[in-house]
Amino acid sequence: MNRPCEQCWVPMENPTPNRKYCEDCNPKSGGWGFRWTELIRKYGVDRRMYEAMYFDQDGTCLICEKREARVVDHCHETGKVRGLLCVSCNFNLGWLESGNILNQATAYLSEGVPRD
Repeated sequence: MNRPCEQCWVPMENPTPNRKYCEDCNPKSGGWGFRWTELIRKYGVDRRMYEAMYFDQDGTCLICEKREARVVDHCHETGKVRGLLCVSCNFNLGWLESGNILNQATAYLSEGVPRD
């Protein structure tokens, strides 16, 4: 019985009972299987979507435009995917988005008071 992929709805040939996604959306080869499953589950981003974003960005981070973009960035309020970032920019952006840190950091920098 052919069951459709839960991501792209293309019928899967000879699916195993636990397999939810087709080989195109969630390839098992190369050790990335778990990563693709998590990206689909969390953000709805499969391998093809990830590769399209990577290609559109020329493989570079949308913030620093220097390092390789490897992390899916998303809005924590809406869940909407914004693009791919490098690990460093994604970490810093997450830190800045939490609480009032950005306003506090801006105030700190504008004071210009050197510390001994």
